[in-house]
Amino acid sequence: MAWSDCCFSCWSFGKKRPNPLLVGVLLLAILCTTGCWDQEELEDLAFVTMIGIEEGNEKEMVRVTYDISNPNAYGRQQGGGDRISSSQIMTLEYPSLTVTRDLFNITIPRKISLVHTKVLIVSESFARKNSVVRAIESLIRERQFRRDIILITCKDSAEEFIRKNKRVLSKANYKYFDLISQTGDTTGYIPTAQLHEFLTSSEESGEVATTVYAGLRESTDYSDSKNRDTFYAGELVSHYPNPVQLMGTALYRSDVMVGRIDGAETTYMRLLRGDLKRYHQMFSDPLKDKKYFACSIFQQEKPDIHVDLSHKPYQIKVKVPIDADLDAQQSDVNYAMSEDRIKLLQNQMNKSLEAASQALIHKAQTQWKGDIFRFNQKAKQQVWTDPEWDRVDWANQFPKARITVTFDCKIRRTGKQLGPFIPQP
Repeated sequence: MAWSDCCFSCWSFGKKRPNPLLVGVLLLAILCTTGCWDQEELEDLAFVTMIGIEEGNEKEMVRVTYDISNPNAYGRQQGGGDRISSSQIMTLEYPSLTVTRDLFNITIPRKISLVHTKVLIVSESFARKNSVVRAIESLIRERQFRRDIILITCKDSAEEFIRKNKRVLSKANYKYFDLISQTGDTTGYIPTAQLHEFLTSSEESGEVATTVYAGLRESTDYSDSKNRDTFYAGELVSHYPNPVQLMGTALYRSDVMVGRIDGAETTYMRLLRGDLKRYHQMFSDPLKDKKYFACSIFQQEKPDIHVDLSHKPYQIKVKVPIDADLDAQQSDVNYAMSEDRIKLLQNQMNKSLEAASQALIHKAQTQWKGDIFRFNQKAKQQVWTDPEWDRVDWANQFPKARITVTFDCKIRRTGKQLGPFIPQP
């Protein structure tokens, strides 16, 4: 019997009665295909957008801070009515992160959800003493917890860091960090720091995992100002309403924080990695003492990295092509109209970038004894199997490797003004 004939025979009012078994099967199929058996109303959920982790007051205790978004605050008009906070911040201590989420429901009447978690903040004191991955392992296994969240290491208390974030241009705490983390591609002061990258780097032998380094502003006295970009988060003197600052990189080996690098060193690290789009930098004027010139630097091509594993110590040669625009100069030398003088600026840039990069490589090999530049990814392309890679012994051989870096800077544009501004009497 055809399916159409069967259905017709079941529902028709003819002489033949409907088949009860077939009717039951059809009703059961309808119930199973509704797709709403596990639905949850938005009004019944509390969305955690930020999580802070740090040491508790007692041993084995972990202090956990949740920043829970309040969707009702975003739809209200500014004029009229009482203001509603865009988020609620709650903190408690417990040995297990998994149980902590249930404990929050003692106060919160809605079901805790992690599907919109954007930022995970770990305090530096906790990261230097504990395995971060072990601490958040229960979150990593959670189906709701995404791998593209931003991982931040703060030198202050994670709770204090979240509570003192006075976002100015965005309503939500998480949105501030989501936006500011993207500025690293155009400033170079912070690295890319998604949780997935951190976990992948932590599992690589000899590679140093990295996160964004953050802190709260320490001073508003300009006499305490540091030298240009050679400072860490919290050390920049400013009068901006928000004391939160992101500057520098936290370094992890074996899942424990072992050091940090400042904003300038982070820029050089990203140049050698090849994941920096553009940034601005000042260089010493080659013809005038105590004068500087500024350039916009573009990384249009990936660095050319050659790793020689044929003999020990391994040889690593890196060539970094750079395009630049001459933005400003303090001296009265007319560089724009002379090709030879442009070459002087290019050589000055090459020397400065090479010296700074070699200094950072030396620190990586001697202080942290790990690869922060991901040269191992290039070396892996020369082996076929895991046993072969194990014999390379990158973790022990990288600190001994001979690494040379050369920059090839090309100034493409000198701006609309062909010569320096020279006021006349």
